[in-house]
Amino acid sequence: ENELSLYLEKARLIKAAMESDSEFGRLLSNPLVPEDDKINLILQLAGGGMPGSFTGFMRPIIRNGRQEGLLEMLDTLFLMADEKMDLITAYVTSAYPLNDSQKERLKAVAESKACKQVRLEITVDPNVIGGLKIKIGDSVADATVKRNIEDMKSLLLNRAQISNSD
Repeated sequence: ENELSLYLEKARLIKAAMESDSEFGRLLSNPLVPEDDKINLILQLAGGGMPGSFTGFMRPIIRNGRQEGLLEMLDTLFLMADEKMDLITAYVTSAYPLNDSQKERLKAVAESKACKQVRLEITVDPNVIGGLKIKIGDSVADATVKRNIEDMKSLLLNRAQISNSD
């Protein structure tokens, strides 16, 4: 369990670097950069305590030139690990940052509904105006002000069309 946690932590560091630093991704994809240099770059980025199994995971990817698919592989790895740990992710969109108390309450409600451990991934989007939108798996609960305005607009347009057809 501890090795899996460490493995996932290192994988998340690699993913974050690839998503935020295009130079890192270009170096990994560059055929002129020797394989050992790429592996050393990954080891440096991940810091100490790299599990041998993680290095064993990365070496064939680098050796076989499969870096282009690494983000997708890491996402699949995270999904498989979440499944093993009986953990799901709740994607939350809010107009404003949530404080710790709000996050804890939201997580507790989500865990009681899902009957699983829940990881919150919170995005702040001022366009929702207020309220929350929560996506867990295929289920979406949209209680945002923006959604309510859209619903009212549709209702009013439908009523206007009915009135015009009379």
